[in-house]
Amino acid sequence: VGYPFIQGEKVGFNADWNVRADGESIFLSTRGEGLFRREAVPPTPAPTTQASSAEDADGESALLAEQTSDVLRAEAELDEARRDTQVARDRLLSREHAFVTNVTAFDAERLQRIQAYLLVMLPRFAQMRYSAEAAARKRVAAAQAAADQAELKEPPVHPQWRAVEIVTCVSGGQHVMIADFPAFEIFRDTTPLTVVHNICENVEWEGMHFRLRAYARFFRQAASRQRQGELPTLYLVSDGMDVFFNDMSEVVEPRADDGDRDGVGPVVDDPGVDGAGTGDAEEVRATRATARATARLIAERYEAVANSGHVRKSIVVSTERLCGWGGAKLCSDEDEARYPPSPTDSKYLNAGGYIGPADAISSMIEAVLHLKENADEADMEKGRDSDQYFFKRYFWEHQDVIALDYHQYIFGNFLEIVNKSCDSDWVPQCAVKPCCTESDHFKTFHETFYGRYKVRGCAVWRESRLPVSWHGNGAGKWLWLLALDRLALQCGVVANLTLGRYPDDMLRGVFEKFEKRSKVEGALWQGGFLLSEPAALAEAPAGGLPPECPA
Repeated sequence: VGYPFIQGEKVGFNADWNVRADGESIFLSTRGEGLFRREAVPPTPAPTTQASSAEDADGESALLAEQTSDVLRAEAELDEARRDTQVARDRLLSREHAFVTNVTAFDAERLQRIQAYLLVMLPRFAQMRYSAEAAARKRVAAAQAAADQAELKEPPVHPQWRAVEIVTCVSGGQHVMIADFPAFEIFRDTTPLTVVHNICENVEWEGMHFRLRAYARFFRQAASRQRQGELPTLYLVSDGMDVFFNDMSEVVEPRADDGDRDGVGPVVDDPGVDGAGTGDAEEVRATRATARATARLIAERYEAVANSGHVRKSIVVSTERLCGWGGAKLCSDEDEARYPPSPTDSKYLNAGGYIGPADAISSMIEAVLHLKENADEADMEKGRDSDQYFFKRYFWEHQDVIALDYHQYIFGNFLEIVNKSCDSDWVPQCAVKPCCTESDHFKTFHETFYGRYKVRGCAVWRESRLPVSWHGNGAGKWLWLLALDRLALQCGVVANLTLGRYPDDMLRGVFEKFEKRSKVEGALWQGGFLLSEPAALAEAPAGGLPPECPA
């Protein structure tokens, strides 16, 4: 069916083969015995005047056999060509289907992107932008307060401590990006204190030993500057890549003179950071008051932890819920047994944060460096990826010097565990048995974060506790990123810094068009991102629907 010849028509593959003296012809057949068949035509009688010899008969038989073979070969080749044609047709149809599917998917994806811009990204951008604008003046005020502390002799923040300062070591901190977030800038600008020392800012990173040596130099010099009879400075040392600080204004109690210069009177007219003026001297005073009140709170929490045992300890170190160190190395049973009993599940030393006076910290770091530089091959292998192992060794041998922040009053840690066995064959070391890390479980860490943590403004609470800082090390990194995501929407400082690194040209253009229209028609548009008040982005519009909206 579909073949161009009709039944009974002579097929002209080769005229010499189709027409012979013997009268045989090849005809097309559609019956079941094949595409071609031979139908014999009655032979023409040979002339009576010439008799066929036996040799002629044999030659004709051979020629007929050859013709038959050629026809069968042609039939097979035609069948194969048909099959190839069908395969090519099927392939072409498949490609056509795939092309149509891809075009449809592309259109759907493009529509989803437009919807995401309108329904998700634009409101998010608007909320971040308004939060950022609110934070701009506070950042200027913080810089002015820091300049005041450097130039003026302020009263002590605590009966035993002159001031509290932060120390970190981040090489090229201003360029560090983790996901969408400028990690070190968030660390620096969320600190409630006015002095942050990044002693590695302009130095090329050379490994963990480099950081320890930089700390050793800094604290030797700080200890040598300490004068007899003066109150010492309390230094809070922290990782700077995966840490941010909480706004402690909900739990601090500023005193009447906390915002005063020299403690003798309020700021009347502040010249501003660059002599241009802040435009609001009271903002500077409020920032200074919050910084002093927070420094006092940190000193009080330090004193509470340092004096929690039978003997006062000079250094308080952060803790976590997993016994191990860098590179996912776990404690052995013998290592775990060297820890003292703990009142919480956050039992194990974490070297990402510690606080104390310069002389005590200097002695600890010198001892840790000595342990690291004189370690045998087995210990060097344990401490290859992190200096935390050698801090643990120092703690095991100097428990009279170090107090652990078991309740995470100062150093919060996002690493979470659950009291059950892991789904895999991994068996981590925890204070409870069995246990498994929960904060790195991809399918549930979102539930873990929102089930245990609350973000209010620039503060992240874990249940009823508000530590000074949060650390997202190891298995806590995902929760740290989720916290930053929420802070970027609610906290002006984080929003401002994040927006500064966003590739937001197209988004900004669309937003500005809406913003321009909202200024003209704001009274008619009481919802979405056309609101003129930023608070309304996170709240339902007050009152009923406007008259033009159908009920």
